[in-house]
Amino acid sequence: MDRGGDGGRGARLTTLDANLWQPSDTHLSSSGVARLTRALGLSSYDELLRLANAEPARYWSTVLEFCDIAWDKQPSSYIDVSDGQEFPRWFPGGRLNWVNTVLAWGDRPDTLASMAIAAEDESGAVQVLSYRELGQRVRSFAAALARDGLAPGERVGLLMENGLEASVALLATAYLGAVVVPLFSGFGVEAVVARLAAAEARVLIASSSFTRRGRAVCLEGVVRQAWAQLPDLECVIWKDTAREASVATTTASRREVLWADFLADADGASCPPASVSPDHPFLIIYTSGTTGKPKGIVHTHGGFPLKIAHDAVVHFDINPGDTFCWPADIGWIAGALVLSCALLRGAKLVCYTGAPDVPDFSRMARMPLARTVSSTAAFTAWNWW
Repeated sequence: MDRGGDGGRGARLTTLDANLWQPSDTHLSSSGVARLTRALGLSSYDELLRLANAEPARYWSTVLEFCDIAWDKQPSSYIDVSDGQEFPRWFPGGRLNWVNTVLAWGDRPDTLASMAIAAEDESGAVQVLSYRELGQRVRSFAAALARDGLAPGERVGLLMENGLEASVALLATAYLGAVVVPLFSGFGVEAVVARLAAAEARVLIASSSFTRRGRAVCLEGVVRQAWAQLPDLECVIWKDTAREASVATTTASRREVLWADFLADADGASCPPASVSPDHPFLIIYTSGTTGKPKGIVHTHGGFPLKIAHDAVVHFDINPGDTFCWPADIGWIAGALVLSCALLRGAKLVCYTGAPDVPDFSRMARMPLARTVSSTAAFTAWNWW
């Protein structure tokens, strides 16, 4: 049917709308934003929006409680602008380590055995960690970093494909109060040097190689050429699942070690998390460098993770036990965002390290962990090259 001069577009849109999924009343009432609205004693989204703008202190206090954010010391308010609006201090007086909120799921009897991370590669091989196992690995890797002398505030480069090891390394670095500097797995020598030199990174955690589109992507050569131009870089820790890194450099000022050897005798129980102010940095993400020198954007314990926990509830509707799959390179902001979205909410994080169209475009639909669950928040943000 042709509706006036729209060329039939109205009829086609009506047909399209009929085939779109529409949330049921149950979905709407049980959504994260609906439950947050009720927690604030409100009855509509419009009321929620008005309150968030008119009473931000009340809003954020309720959000942080609703999201089960683990504080070592509760903040006195949500913001301090005594130095001017351009220099805000968020959650003043508070102490926390945002990784504690993630690891708390592994300490609870009802969720410790729940799946935290599943990593799948192009071949279909899957590795899985429960929340309890994730906590053990994070604490052990943090203990090894501390034993190696890594101190709060020092920078750690991360050049790896997405997966269990990258997730553990990011969380363990933040657990210690150190700062992660993620690098895109497709970077060349110049890009790696520019970012690690600017950050004055002391440690680099890297994969020697991984597989994409059925071919080996070698990172070891990139790392070795970059290392020669990075006088501040003292140690390289190689992910050794393929046992390909040729460990050779061990001098008075520089050393390299395989992942398994680095973890030997590390006692996670002896390494407590750093308790830091909300303004303490945990992440430096560099801009692309397309229009100028890459610029490091600093994210803090009381900024990025807490806002992501909020967005995971309000926008992504992620609940404990849900599955979240958003394939993205750990070197981009989406890598940290996806990890935080899922793990701060006690959900299942599904990592995929291959290309989305290998062997064909049905690859993602055939991921068993993403299609067999009853509640899945799945999004796609491909950062392939």
